[in-house]
Parts: sequence; C-alpha cells; structure tokens
Amino acid sequence: MSDEHDLNKYRNINYDTRQSCSVCGFKNTVPVLELPALPLTEVFINQPGIPTLGETDQSLHCCPKCGHAQLQNVLDQSLLYSSKTGYEFRSSQSYTGRKTAEFFKQFLTSLNFKEHYNCALEVGCNDAYLLKELKPIAKELIGIDPILKGHEADINDEQVTVYGEFFESCNVSQSPDLVICKDVIEHVTDPKALIQELVSVAKNNALFLIQVPIWDKLVENYNFDHVFHQHLNYFSLASFTTLLESLGCSLIDWTVNEQHWNSAIFAFTNQTAATKGRIQTVDIESVGASIRVFQHQMQACELALETAARQLPVYGYGAALMLPVIKYHFPNQLDVISQIFDDNPNRNGQYYLNSTTPIVSTECAEGLNDAAVMLTAFSSRLNAKRMLARLSNEIQPKQIYYPFSLLSGTI
Repeated sequence: MSDEHDLNKYRNINYDTRQSCSVCGFKNTVPVLELPALPLTEVFINQPGIPTLGETDQSLHCCPKCGHAQLQNVLDQSLLYSSKTGYEFRSSQSYTGRKTAEFFKQFLTSLNFKEHYNCALEVGCNDAYLLKELKPIAKELIGIDPILKGHEADINDEQVTVYGEFFESCNVSQSPDLVICKDVIEHVTDPKALIQELVSVAKNNALFLIQVPIWDKLVENYNFDHVFHQHLNYFSLASFTTLLESLGCSLIDWTVNEQHWNSAIFAFTNQTAATKGRIQTVDIESVGASIRVFQHQMQACELALETAARQLPVYGYGAALMLPVIKYHFPNQLDVISQIFDDNPNRNGQYYLNSTTPIVSTECAEGLNDAAVMLTAFSSRLNAKRMLARLSNEIQPKQIYYPFSLLSGTI
C-alpha cells in the first residue's frame, strides 16, 4: 500500500452526513465536539506519510431527546474496511481479546437466565474464540463474520459452524435462544435496523448480549481520544434503553468492562417490559466540561515533553492503531517525538498516513535508557498496564510519560 496510486484513495474521502439521531430519529442533534481534519486510524504504509492524507472533517453530536451520541459524517465504508481482511487480528491470539471474552462469559453466567441453550448465535464472531468458550452451555453454536471467508473449515466442528459472510447475507436455519453481538453495533450506520434483524431471527424470550462503547463512561473518564471515524455510534444507558423499548424489548441487566474501552454489555430479552422508567441522559454541560479537562491534560503532557526535549531525545512506545487520533488532540501533534518504538517487528519501517515519524522495532532500539519515552498505546487499560510495566521494569528510560495520569478511569 505504498505507491502513489494506492494512496490517492485517501484524498478527498467521500462521506454522507447524518440528518437525525440513529436511535430515536430526533432531527436537532447538538454538536458537542468539532473535529476538523480528523485523521484515519488503523492504516500503516511503507513510506513516509503525507500531511493531510486520510484527514476528513468530522463532528460529534448528542441527541438531547434520548441521550445518544454519534458522528455526523459517515465515511465511505468500503474505504474504511476494504484494506483489511481482519483475520490477522484474532481474539484467541490477543491478550486483550481473551480477557474481554472471559469478562463477557462471566457476565453471561451471572445472569442465571438459563442453564443451557439450544442455539447460540454470535454476529461478528472474529475467530470464534468466545463461541468455543460457550460450548459447555450451548448445544449448537453459530458464528457469522465476513473476515472468516475462506477460513471456515479451520474452525467448524461438531458443535460450531461459522459463516464468512455479512449477517444480512446469511440465512441462519436455526432460531437462536442466545444472541451475541460484540464490538459491532458501534460501526453500523443504522444500529436500530441491525438489532431489529437480530430480534427477528431469535426465538421468543431469547437472551441477547450486545457490547458497545458507552457514552456515559467516555464522558466520565475524559476518553475523547476514543472518538474516531470507524465508531459511528456512542450509546448511553438512556439511548440504548430507548432503542430497546422501541423494538418491544426489555433490558435485564448491564455492566461495564472498565478494562476494555469502557465497553458496556447490555443483556436484554425480546419481550416487552412491564414498566418503563425514565433514565437520565448525559447533559450537554457535563460533556463540555469533560472535553475541557481532556484538552487541558493533552496540553500539559505535551508541554512536559517539549521541556524534556531540551535535554533528552523523546520517543513514543507503542504504534497503536489509534495513534493518529491520539496525536491529533495534542496542540503540536507530538512533533517532538522523533521515533515510535513497537514490539511488533512487522511494524519496523512503517508510517501512518499523515505522519513522517518512523515506526521502529524495539529490537532495533538503542539508548532508550537515556531518553524520555511516552506511552503511545493506551486505548485499553489492560494493554496500558502491561506496556507501562515493560517500560518501567525492562526498557527503563530516564523519563516515562503517560498522558492520562491525571484523569480518572484510565489505568
């Protein structure tokens, strides 16, 4: 992906503009965070990046009626996802993936909804790691994920059947009594339509578990670096409950995995609740105050790095998928960082679309113990803890910077 022809698709990216809330349809959503020239994430190239490449204006809006937050501009989905097969990012091979699956399974067990299920369906199953973990409690398990196309035979067995297709294109013969959708709904332009489809294929009184990043916690913990082009929807407890009630469903319970992107797991059934309660939405003033704290922390961290740069070389540690957005929120976009070190040797010599800062394998690192190093990969608390421990105990630079040290709920 390094020649000029391939890079041209990241110039002047097409997008559609949303006109109303994707949960309740309210038309007068309120812009709370303008993000001009927000860069794309999750793309690496084999040559120095070009300023403005992959950058597109974005705006985060809140719905004052139901409390939902969403991106205003929906970028060309074929561009966002066409360059990835996705199968290389396997849950079973990821420490974070395994830990979040364990948390998910524990929450499912705690519900005591059923001892055993006839058919479990997971939409967006990745490599079916979670599905296989559920074998003891389900007779049949079905997984659907387009990244599995061509890999189905590697996973299928007497209990598990996977389809390398999109859910809309897949004809599921069984009616599941357990439906799981993990880290998918936030990417979908019309989340209500997808959940309605899930409800329509399930048995009556089925159990549904849907995991999404939760707006309430994002605001509470000042995590505005978690807002990026691929995540179109940011559900709050209020907006998700509103969505369920509009579909004749009822919330049973919910929890938050504080270690994983502040993700919420909502458990619900496709039966109407006997009573409906009003849930307080996140107010716009609280959002504005949270944004200001976040911005001040970014400014303080960059000032400290620039001060350190007068005496020491300054490096980043962790070529995170989200790093372009993280850098975006610093006033000078971390231009004092001369190199980004990463433990993945396959990243050596790569760059981000809009950056000329090289990524270097930590195997090639020299002189880090006489440098200032900022942790640049911290979207997950689990990952941040692991990498900070490695910085402190193994790499041992002269100074370590973690930009969210003053913020709650980040480590």
